[in-house]
Amino acid sequence: VREGSIYLAYEAMNLVAGDSIRMCRSAATENTLPTAHEGLQLQPGGNVYPGDLLFTVQGGYLQPVLTIGLEDYLLGVLPYEMNNTFPLEALKAQAVCARTYALSHADAFRAYDLTDTADSQVFGGVSASNANSGTNVSSSPLPPFTLSPFAPSVSTYAG
Repeated sequence: VREGSIYLAYEAMNLVAGDSIRMCRSAATENTLPTAHEGLQLQPGGNVYPGDLLFTVQGGYLQPVLTIGLEDYLLGVLPYEMNNTFPLEALKAQAVCARTYALSHADAFRAYDLTDTADSQVFGGVSASNANSGTNVSSSPLPPFTLSPFAPSVSTYAG
């Protein structure tokens, strides 16, 4: 960031992008894990971020915001909530919980709905090594419903 604008440089090329730049991905094939060609890969061999990434200048700093579909988002959350060794039904239940949490925290008045940290749900992108978790996101259907503001509640049971 220089003088309120985003500067991109690679080898002998330079680009002044203004106060924002959007990186768009190509669409993933339905019911498959995104590949490097279907998302943004920030480092070689790293996880894939299946969405459009918007960088804006906010107060002299870059603010990255990833716009992503809910099911793709869950592919990057579920492996950080529970690993592939958990029983199938536990992974399905976690997918329902993570989906419900994400939907209940949608906020049309901010630039983003959730963070990628434990403040919301840890999102680390999609890794092919977490294929079992990805399968369980798509196999945990919810009945149709209308999204409306509500106060989520948590019930815990001893035993």
